[in-house]
Amino acid sequence: MITPAPLSPSAARRPAAVTIAVEFARAALLRLPAGSAARGRVMALAGLEEHVLATPGERLPAEQFAALWLAAVEVLDDEFFGLDTRQMRGGSFALLCRSLMSTRTLGQAMNRFLRGCGLFLVDVRGELLSDGTTARVAVHTVHGASEQGRIAQELFITIVHGVLCWLAGQRVPLRHAHFNYAAPEHADEYAAVFSRSVTFGADVTTLVFDAAWLGQRIMQDEAALKHFLASSPLSLLVKYRRPDRWASRVRHLLLATEPSQWPSLKRVAATLGTTTTTLARRLADEGTGYQDLKDRLRRERAVALLRNTPRSIDDIAAELGYEDARAFYRSFRRWTGCAPGAFRRADEAAA
Repeated sequence: MITPAPLSPSAARRPAAVTIAVEFARAALLRLPAGSAARGRVMALAGLEEHVLATPGERLPAEQFAALWLAAVEVLDDEFFGLDTRQMRGGSFALLCRSLMSTRTLGQAMNRFLRGCGLFLVDVRGELLSDGTTARVAVHTVHGASEQGRIAQELFITIVHGVLCWLAGQRVPLRHAHFNYAAPEHADEYAAVFSRSVTFGADVTTLVFDAAWLGQRIMQDEAALKHFLASSPLSLLVKYRRPDRWASRVRHLLLATEPSQWPSLKRVAATLGTTTTTLARRLADEGTGYQDLKDRLRRERAVALLRNTPRSIDDIAAELGYEDARAFYRSFRRWTGCAPGAFRRADEAAA
């Protein structure tokens, strides 16, 4: 069981390699009412406090979110967080993944995985479709666009996309992600988690990627499967965001420099020994962009500074590289849905 501690004040200047919006953590606890003994046990196992989950704009290190995921599965004895009529008992996911080892291509494996999910789940199902150019995983749920339906679909496509990336041995970029419900409060997170091209209010929740992936051979073996299962769900969350990937290399460069001194994309490309066009394309292939990476780092640092320091909003805005506080206010409200001062007051009240 992974049990990292909550972020400490010293973490204010050391953002985690990958972080997850707290809204996804709250969603994982839908079947565990606040104040219940079961929820208290999950929070204790994950090393989390309730006020952290209640804070707008909060982010968790991926390792801590994985700990929360594991704790919820353990307490509920359900790998689908109690979101389906049929209980998906522990070990079901491992059994599904082992069944994929006898397939040869990603298309064969994903068809088998989706059919296998139908043996364990009755309220949500997925089907793989292709027109030869694009491939689509369509997700259907009896709960429609309700809160339960939304969360079940979020979880289902996180698992499906994570398995797809693992089988391919690299992150499989999604061309589009369409969702059959209205944009949730954390809609801006969907670009980072799923695809830069996101649509809400669609008829059917659908993940779209290049059909060429379906013919690729599976890159994993039994030894790799054991490692994948041992590291799940973290391996599902990070989806091959390895340190040697371009986004991670750019992020590392940005972390070594103050936001006010961040270089242009052209300078970053030169530092990494490539061209601006090539770097932009490679970041897009990994589902992100240079501005996206800068925004995420600013957001993470802003939340940490507001929570862990008494510094003024103007000082924080200047440190984050904003020419004036008004621009920082607009960005922070776009990220979290509230103003920086309101965020700090809510956090202090909840602590």
